[in-house]
Order: sequence, then C-alpha cells, then structure tokens
Amino acid sequence: MTDYKTGITIATALIGLAAMLPVRWRVNARRIWSYGVYYVGYRLLSVQLTCGSAAVTAVPLVMKHA
Repeated sequence: MTDYKTGITIATALIGLAAMLPVRWRVNARRIWSYGVYYVGYRLLSVQLTCGSAAVTAVPLVMKHA
C-alpha cells in the first residue's frame, strides 16, 4: 500500500511542477501523461483479456472436478 501512496505523491508533485512550466513544456507533459495512461490501460486490458480467456477455458475443468 505504501508504493501506491508514493506513486500518487510523485504524480501529484509532477502535475504541480508541470503547471508552473512554460506552455510548450506543459503540452509535452500532457502528451507524455496521455501516453502513460494509454500504455497502462492497454497493459491492464491485455492482462484482463488473457486472464479472462484462461478463466473461461478453466470453467469446464472446474465443473468436471467439483
């Protein structure tokens, strides 16, 4: 849980710092943030789809041995 709080603190500090930067830097920071959110979302979706198919294929096995 501490890692999560640390990550939130770092993200908040970076957002606060980005607000004080010139407009050009803010645009780049927003682009990087957008890419980061997209990348994390893509990875989470990928894991969800992989685990989902594993769960669906395991249902008959679980029902057989229940």
